[in-house]
Amino acid sequence: MTIEELEELKNDLRSVRRAVQRHSPLFREIAATDFYARLSLPYAAVIIAFGALTQVLLGTGSDYRSLPAWWFPALWVFLALVFVAGGAVKINFLSKRAATKGVSYLQIVAAIWGSEGMNSILSAVLALVGVSAFAISLGHPWYVLPVSSTFFGLALNNKGHVVRRLEYYLAGWYGVASATVSLFFLEAAPWAWLAVTFGGMLLVFGLGAFIPARDGSGRKGARRGEAEE
Repeated sequence: MTIEELEELKNDLRSVRRAVQRHSPLFREIAATDFYARLSLPYAAVIIAFGALTQVLLGTGSDYRSLPAWWFPALWVFLALVFVAGGAVKINFLSKRAATKGVSYLQIVAAIWGSEGMNSILSAVLALVGVSAFAISLGHPWYVLPVSSTFFGLALNNKGHVVRRLEYYLAGWYGVASATVSLFFLEAAPWAWLAVTFGGMLLVFGLGAFIPARDGSGRKGARRGEAEE
């Protein structure tokens, strides 16, 4: 393949990417906000703090009977903060955004996940559930952690191709890389690796949103997601 053919192929791929982005204006506008970055930072703080504290209390062992009595209620508070409170905040944000755009909440959700891409998403979820169930059946439940971290890392990279925001790429690569490394050390310090993988992924996502964007010529200051219209 000649240099000219490679250049033509690159231009064709760029045109396809632009077409995909033009057909997802609602998703691009939602993703262009720093709301998710601001939300991910307290998420990261909670996960890192709880994971690190639990690992310190456990030490190198895995006997949960050695944990203080307050840890178990704290675990439920932690789960509530991560799933219930965080989910409520996101639903509230998306509902308000839907109202300002004159669309329904379900249309916002469809724009985020994309009906055309749902086939690949559901197949990936099926693989995630299947591998996780297999790990649990073998008596190694903590291997759910790198499996799920890899899943979310790939999903973030996929969304990054659509919206071209740096934080999606950074967090996506971090999620996959940290999951791979954790495979070798996970069972010795699982809660610490929870902090490193998911807490770190959210931290990288949040901080990455504040790195100045560059346009196609390498100049700083271009709005994210609008560099190569």
